[in-house]
Amino acid sequence: ALERYQPLVVTYWTFVFCGLVSLLFARPAELSLLESPSMLGLSLGLVIFSTVLPYGLYTIGLARVQASQASIAASFEPVVAAVTGIFMFGEAMDLFTFMGIGCVIAGICVLNCRRKSS
Repeated sequence: ALERYQPLVVTYWTFVFCGLVSLLFARPAELSLLESPSMLGLSLGLVIFSTVLPYGLYTIGLARVQASQASIAASFEPVVAAVTGIFMFGEAMDLFTFMGIGCVIAGICVLNCRRKSS
């Protein structure tokens, strides 16, 4: 789609259709955000900063980078999420977290070494 349309157009229509489909799974009582202004603000913040902005930036990036490179970079996201949770939110770093981070980094290194030798 990015070869034919602008990245922000793709992002817009993705969220329009995903939003409409997600209404099928929502409970009507949960849709009354106007009753609580703080809940409306939190919901808008979640939508903008955790969903629309990252997806939009990723889509814009895909227009400028090869999909293979973008997928390798995106695979580093769980590492960033784990490290952010550890340092910003005080989550415990256990053996499985450490091993998971190591496996993701090793996988990225293997993919990069394989691409350079080809």
